[in-house]
Amino acid sequence: MTMPLAQPAMVNGRFTEAWLQGAIVMICQVILEHGEQYAPVLDRLERELAELKRHDDPLNRARRHLERAQASDSANPSRQGL
Repeated sequence: MTMPLAQPAMVNGRFTEAWLQGAIVMICQVILEHGEQYAPVLDRLERELAELKRHDDPLNRARRHLERAQASDSANPSRQGL
């Protein structure tokens, strides 16, 4: 696992997706070891990640939607052709 601090934390004033995902992994470990008092940090990181994905490039979002649909179709053959 790459530690989030080993990568640039921000690009154009926004946290990077890779950094946020690494930070989420770290705070999950902290929560499991030290307790729920750190849950607000996890909440904040998850909100930041959701916001980043919401403002992602429309082409990237479209690709992700199609990838999920294709994965769903291959897992459920009855949906193919919809």
